[in-house]
Amino acid sequence: MGKCLNRKIIASGFTINNSVWEKQGRKNCPEENRKSLIVSLLYNVCFLSIILLCFQIRYETNDDLSMATIANMGEEHLIYINIVIGYLLKFLWNISAVIPWYPLLEVVSIFFANVFIEYVLLRNINKNAIKKIIVLFVGAGFSYFFYTQLQFTKVAGILLVAGILLVVDNLMSNEINIIEIAVAFMQLTMGIMYRRSCFFMIIWAMLPLICICFIYLLTQKNIKKIIGACCLAITALFLFWGLKQIDTHSYSTPEWQDYTEYNSVRGQLLDHGFPDYEENQEVYKQLGMQKEDVQYYSNWNFADPQIFNVESISKLVALQQDTKEQMVDKKDFVRVLTTGYTKYGWMPLFLISFLMLVLIKGKEKYFLGAQILNFILIQWYLYAILNRYLQQRVDISVAFAIVCVNLLVVIKNCENCSKEKCIGLITICSVLITTYIANSYEYIQYDNEDSDYSAGMMADDEHLYCNLVNGSKDEIINDIWYRSGKIAKKKHTMAMGGTTTYIPWDAEAMNNFFIVNPYEQCIDNEQVYIVGENMIDATVAYIQRHYNMGAHACLVKKIDGRAVYKIKTDQFDLNTENMVYNSEELKSKESYEINDQTCKLMLEAYLQGEKSYLGEGYAEIQYADGTSRIYQMTQYTNDEYDKNSKYRYSKYLLDADYINGMTVNYYYKYHDQVYYIKTVVL
Repeated sequence: MGKCLNRKIIASGFTINNSVWEKQGRKNCPEENRKSLIVSLLYNVCFLSIILLCFQIRYETNDDLSMATIANMGEEHLIYINIVIGYLLKFLWNISAVIPWYPLLEVVSIFFANVFIEYVLLRNINKNAIKKIIVLFVGAGFSYFFYTQLQFTKVAGILLVAGILLVVDNLMSNEINIIEIAVAFMQLTMGIMYRRSCFFMIIWAMLPLICICFIYLLTQKNIKKIIGACCLAITALFLFWGLKQIDTHSYSTPEWQDYTEYNSVRGQLLDHGFPDYEENQEVYKQLGMQKEDVQYYSNWNFADPQIFNVESISKLVALQQDTKEQMVDKKDFVRVLTTGYTKYGWMPLFLISFLMLVLIKGKEKYFLGAQILNFILIQWYLYAILNRYLQQRVDISVAFAIVCVNLLVVIKNCENCSKEKCIGLITICSVLITTYIANSYEYIQYDNEDSDYSAGMMADDEHLYCNLVNGSKDEIINDIWYRSGKIAKKKHTMAMGGTTTYIPWDAEAMNNFFIVNPYEQCIDNEQVYIVGENMIDATVAYIQRHYNMGAHACLVKKIDGRAVYKIKTDQFDLNTENMVYNSEELKSKESYEINDQTCKLMLEAYLQGEKSYLGEGYAEIQYADGTSRIYQMTQYTNDEYDKNSKYRYSKYLLDADYINGMTVNYYYKYHDQVYYIKTVVL
C-alpha cells in the first residue's frame, strides 16, 4: 500500500511550476483513487437521500412530463430524446410498468455524473480538508438544482461534463485507465442521446481545460498519447454523428414526417419568443392572428391547424430572425453584461474566481491565458443568454461546466496559499451559491396543484378529451405516471399544446372522432370535452373570436382536481321518448339547499354494476311562467367510495337562481339512455 509520489500536480493533471509544464502528468495511485471514489460515492448517496427525504422532485418543463407519459405508454418515440433511450425505457417498461422509469433514469444519470465529477476533483487534491469541503459544497449547491428540477437538457449537460473531465484527466495522467475511459464514453453517449445539441455547448464551456490539455500533450511530446487523444476525439465525433443518424432515421416514416416538420418550426418560435405584435401588426393580421391570440399561443396552446400551421409559423420564425439581427446592432454590449451580472446570482462567481487567480498565480502565462479565454467565453455566454440565443432553462449545465473548470484550477493553484485565502474561497463560494439559491427561491417554490396534464386518465371510449396546457411546472406524481400512460394508449386523448401536439397518436385520436380542428369542432359536440381550468376563459374567448361568438363553456365534471367542460351555443337537450321510469338498477338520492336568491341542487346517482364516470346528471327547471331550461349538472368525486369503486363519480351539483314555486325534474343519462328520477317543487 505504497503512498503516491509527486502529488504537487495541478487538478486534471496540469500545473505550471516556474512557468513550465511538469515533466510527468498526475500520478495514478490506485489507493488514492479508490479513497476518492468511495468518498464521492458515499457523499452523493447521503446528499441524494437528503434530497429525496426533504425536498420535492419535479419537472422543470412540461417537455419532460410529456415524455414521461409517452415512455409510460411503452412508446419509444420520445420526441426530444434519442430513440435509443426510448428503446431502453421501453425495455424497462416491459419488465415492470409500475416503476416510473423515465424520471428514475434521469435521477440515476445525475447521481453517477456527480460521483465521477467529484471523484476527478477530489483525487487531484492533496490531503487538504478545506479544499475537499469546497469541492463537495459547490457540487451540492449545483446538484440541488439538477435533482429538484429535472430537465433532460440538464441531465445531458452534467453527463457530458463528467465524461469530458474523466477523459481530460486521464490524458494528462502518467497512464490512461481504460475502465475510466469506458465510463467516460458511456456518460458522453448518454449525454448526447439526452440532448445532442448540448454536446458542443459543453465542449465550448470547457474549452480552456481542453486547450490546456492540448498544450500539455504537445509539451510532453508523447506521440502515442497525442494519437490516442486524436482517436478519442474522432470517436466522440463519430459517436455524435452515428446517434444523430439513428434518431433521424427513426422519425423518417410517413406518420412522423408531418409532425417533425411542424415541431421543428414550432420549437424555433416558442424557444425564442414571438416577434413583437405592435411592430409587426400587418404580418399578424395577414396570418389571421390577433394580439390576444399571440398571448394565447405563448401559453403553449396552439392546436388550431387553420391559423397555427407550418406555413404561418415559418413566417413568424423568419420575422424573428430579422428581429434578432436588429437586436445585435442596437444592444449595448457592456450594458447587457452589467444587467446579466445583476440578474444571475451565479455569474459573479466566474468574475471573482478569475480575479483571484490573477492575484494568486498571475505570473504563469499559460495558465493565465487559459483563464482569460475562459473569462471571454463566459461574457459571450452571458450575452447570448440575455439576447435569447441560448435558452435560460439550460444555463445551469453550462454554468456548472465552467465552475468545474475553475474549481480544478483555483483549488490546485492555491496549493501554497495561506489558510486565510482558503477560508476566503469558502466564504466566496458560500455567499455566491446562497445568492443563487435566493434568486431562484420564488421559481423553486412555484407549484400548480391543479395541473391539467394528467387529465388523460379520465378517457373513455365515447369521448375525445382535449387537454389545455397551462405552461405549469408539474409535480412528479406516481398516480399520473401510471394511469395517464395506460389510458393514453386508448387513443382518446389529445394535447391542445405542448410538445406532443399533432404527434401521430394525437392525430389518431382526432381521426377516431372525425376531428380536423378541435377548436372549431368542439362546439355543440357531445363527444368532445375540453379539459383545463386555468386556460378555459382564454380558450372560450379564442373560439368566440374565430368561430362562434355565442360559444360558452359549461362545467360538466370536476373530478380529482380536474375541470372538464363542454362548449355550447345553446341549452342541453334530452331525448325523453324512450325514457325509463322507476328503474331498479338506478340508485339515486336527491336534495337541495336554498340560500336567499340561489339554490344548490344535489344528486347522487349510479347504475348498479356500471361505471359511474360515464353517467351524466341533468336538472330541468320549470318556472311559474311556463318556461323551462335543461342544465347538465357538474359531476364530482363522491368521497363515500374509494378510488377503485365503480360508483366513485356519482355526485352531481348545480347552482341555480332561486324563484319561489319553481319545479325541478331530476334525470340521469347513461350512454344514450335517459332515466327519470324525481320531480321536486321548491
